[in-house]
Amino acid sequence: MSTSVMRIDPDTPLPDEAGGKAKGLQLIARVGLPVPRAWVVLPEGQESEIAELGGRLRRAGTHLLAVRSSSPDEDGEQASFAGIHQSRLGVTVAELRDAVAEVAASSVSQRALAYREQVGLPQPSAPCAVVVQELIGSECAGIAFSAGNDGDEVVIEAVEGLGATAVDGSAVPETFFLRRSGEEWCVQRRLARTQAAAMVVCGDRVSGVSLPPDKHHADVLDNGRAVAVAEGLALLQRVSRRPLDVEWAQADGTLWFLQARPRTRPLGDDVFPGQTWTRVNARDVLPEMPSAYARSTLAEAFEEGERRCLRETGVRPDPSIPLIAFVFGRPVVNECIFAGADLLGMPRAAMQVDFGGSQRADDRVHSADVSKLLRHPMVLLRGAMLVARAPRRAANFIAEARSLGRKLDALDVQAADRALLGWLREHGARLGVGMVYNAVGVAAAVSNAQWLALTRLRRHQAPRAALSRLLAGGEPSISTRQVDDLILLAEAMRKWEGATEFTRGVMTQHALPAHWRDRLPAELWAMAQQWLNLYGHRGPFESDLASPRYGEDLRLLAHAVFPLVRGDPVSLSVMRQRRRDEAEATWQEVEQLGGKRNRRRLERMVRRLKRLLALRESVRSEAVAAAAPLRRIVLELGGRLVKQGRLAVRDDVWHLSVGELERAFTQPGFGVDVAVARERSRRAAWRRIEVPNRFRSEDVASLASDSVTPGNDVSTLQGNGVSPGVVEGEVCVLRAPSETDRFPSGAVLVAPATDPGWTPLFTRAVGVVVELGGALSHAGIVAREFGIPCVANIDGVTRLLRDGDLVRVDGAAGLVTVVSRAPQPSTPSQQ
Repeated sequence: MSTSVMRIDPDTPLPDEAGGKAKGLQLIARVGLPVPRAWVVLPEGQESEIAELGGRLRRAGTHLLAVRSSSPDEDGEQASFAGIHQSRLGVTVAELRDAVAEVAASSVSQRALAYREQVGLPQPSAPCAVVVQELIGSECAGIAFSAGNDGDEVVIEAVEGLGATAVDGSAVPETFFLRRSGEEWCVQRRLARTQAAAMVVCGDRVSGVSLPPDKHHADVLDNGRAVAVAEGLALLQRVSRRPLDVEWAQADGTLWFLQARPRTRPLGDDVFPGQTWTRVNARDVLPEMPSAYARSTLAEAFEEGERRCLRETGVRPDPSIPLIAFVFGRPVVNECIFAGADLLGMPRAAMQVDFGGSQRADDRVHSADVSKLLRHPMVLLRGAMLVARAPRRAANFIAEARSLGRKLDALDVQAADRALLGWLREHGARLGVGMVYNAVGVAAAVSNAQWLALTRLRRHQAPRAALSRLLAGGEPSISTRQVDDLILLAEAMRKWEGATEFTRGVMTQHALPAHWRDRLPAELWAMAQQWLNLYGHRGPFESDLASPRYGEDLRLLAHAVFPLVRGDPVSLSVMRQRRRDEAEATWQEVEQLGGKRNRRRLERMVRRLKRLLALRESVRSEAVAAAAPLRRIVLELGGRLVKQGRLAVRDDVWHLSVGELERAFTQPGFGVDVAVARERSRRAAWRRIEVPNRFRSEDVASLASDSVTPGNDVSTLQGNGVSPGVVEGEVCVLRAPSETDRFPSGAVLVAPATDPGWTPLFTRAVGVVVELGGALSHAGIVAREFGIPCVANIDGVTRLLRDGDLVRVDGAAGLVTVVSRAPQPSTPSQQ
């Protein structure tokens, strides 16, 4: 074969122009790991030489190929080119010539040139080399990467079928965390996948197939195979002497290594030096990694809304220091937002405990520092005025949001591009700033009301736990009413003879209202419609406009209600009576300690606090409802970009910031596909980094190389008790509410944090444990209203506990005790 088309083997030297992918494959071959046969077509390769390669492949019985770009600076530590250069899977021998030409030319496309300019790489003078590799029809495949720089910690992601669904983000992979001690590897943690579809090899083509519901979260890789992948990666890293990413596949009992490349350095936003950052409340209201669109809109809204509240209290933080930042895609808040509490002598830790910060609580009722109060009387006065005005202002905002929502609903989404962009800027900013400003104002009022109530309960042996029980009684918040009504819908569906078949699993057709209308009895469909009319604007991670809502994708409703229909009955009346009984028993304790007069005063305080908590939830719900038309506008603009051939699919529009979306319609030469591909690449790299719940600006540089594997087993975990009660149950660790199908009734829900999309799980959980949350966060409020214990602020609890562990949750003391550990399947290196 000519020197322009070279077989990639351990011994044949490859020229520099062969590129990164070719040299990565040669590395795999040199260390002796299984790698599918591969060739590299150099830039000067001729059609006749490619035809010769095709003839050899045909005679060898090769049916399908993977054709990928391989430029010298591709798959480097600074830039991966993921989604920039073209790749083709499932190429037949007959299609080889055209596929090679298409992939080679993609390296000099406008998209690639623009990307190079963005990341500071020189422009190429010619098309790149191309790797041609036999395609493995894998049963499962995925990515593995070094969690640290020493090669002793590895993270493996696995999906069913070809690995493309792990790379493109269309599935949440099954994830293994492994650590090596000496010569032995240990699987320390394993997270279930969420995968509704797979790419598979069917005969002579690659096809997408839907997976049955019972396989969406099923295991795809066993521990022994995971250890084999980790050993292969460690070997490659030892030889190359640098951290690596690899792609792997398993087919017919053989583990193949498909690619090896340096671990790309994640691109994170710079943070202002000398600051302390917290994820307080951010994990409670946003996805782990919000969309690019949400990052751009929420940053502006939070800065303006928070600063407006601080200015009203007379606190004026340095305008050059940001109050919010995004570190590896995660929103973090500057702790200087607690400057007002500092001036008045209120402990910052106590403030964070209430609102979901990472500080540890105690059950003491803290007093303000009188000397500081006297030094800052205007801050105290202005703060009191803000607290007094907050409820009326929030009520006015709710009325304005409803009016704005009606106005936006009436807008013509077929209007001109500039009109739609103008509406997004004007109304999005107005709604976002208003929501933040009023949510912060009500939160301040809530904090003040809670402190007054706790002061009144000072003589109680556990004042915070007592207040939690008192708050559990009475009218529930809108988030709890939403689930109460869902329980009533489930009760009605349970009585329908067709319920077993209809709720067997969540299928694609469940997304459509017509499917429900045609199959449900009229009265059941009417109940479902009523629920959607009230709560259809909501959904998991609803603060990010990129997230679908119940009303537009009824599969979300199915995921919420079907487990309630199939599982043990949930009695709403019993649940409500339990809340009332616990509250009344606590009122009796209050009366015994302080008398009837003290009880009456506290009753007024608790009623006010309940109203404020409900108001805070309502502010968010109404803002989400008003923003629904904005979501339709963004999707309309995305559809227009698809028609112009500048976006692949409409939902890719969420990978654009507001500024980029405007440039897409005002600057014809703006590379929309480049911006989308760069965002995808950044998110893939960010996903591999753990961002702590609290850190200093100077810590950010080390996060990219920090271990993401869990620590050693511990028997007792201390957090903050935010909903009282003691219960034992088996752990179920979930990363997102989309995993609801694998949550068993009677389990303890362990999650990073929760928002209203998680609320249906509270009906089946016996207890809740979250990494981040507080007495006034979603997990604390809803757990109290459902009468189940909840412990918050156990840093890394989703890593420290695993599915099947038996734990005791004490929601008053803030303790989670491991009663027994779930057995871990042994691995070959442990036997």
